[in-house]
Amino acid sequence: MLRELTFFAALLPASMGSVAAQQQETVPTAADSAAYATLLSRVLAGDTTADFTTFRLLARKLAPSAGEGPTPAEQLARALAAPDSLSARAHVDSVFEVYGGHVQAHIDAAHLYQQRGDSTRARREGAIVRAFIASIGASGGLTLETAMPVTNLSEEYAFLAARGVRREKQALIFCGDGRCDALTGVDPQTGSLVTYYFRLLW
Repeated sequence: MLRELTFFAALLPASMGSVAAQQQETVPTAADSAAYATLLSRVLAGDTTADFTTFRLLARKLAPSAGEGPTPAEQLARALAAPDSLSARAHVDSVFEVYGGHVQAHIDAAHLYQQRGDSTRARREGAIVRAFIASIGASGGLTLETAMPVTNLSEEYAFLAARGVRREKQALIFCGDGRCDALTGVDPQTGSLVTYYFRLLW
């Protein structure tokens, strides 16, 4: 089974948590939707200078509830099985319409394009993933005081994967007035254990 097929499972708990959080937060506004649409357009065009932090936060705020229709995993599977590149891109675009503000969507798209031999789009998605990772890791995350704000679990795992850290332990802890994930793994540069802290926004 392709690794892409884990996408929906990784996002669903975060999306459901986002919906619950929204019940206690300000209802998304038309301005939020417009700002998100503008950022999505820029990102899908390959603009890695866009404000990815705002993009991620708006994606969480506007997260859809679980509904009917194909899941991201199903769309990605259809894209891989599509008879031509145009059909494959249409399925990927359907995922991006809803989940374009999630790093995992772009990781999966990059892998899919690689498998289909579309190196141009694979490189573009790879650059977008790196921009997401830079946004996620902006605060460092090596202490509770510098814990990285994340909007879903896939952001934590994407950050570790980008640094080649093999996750060995994960713990949910309290940090200030919120919750943090402490992820511990082996740093490939030093061979020593390293712990990164992520502040949960969902």
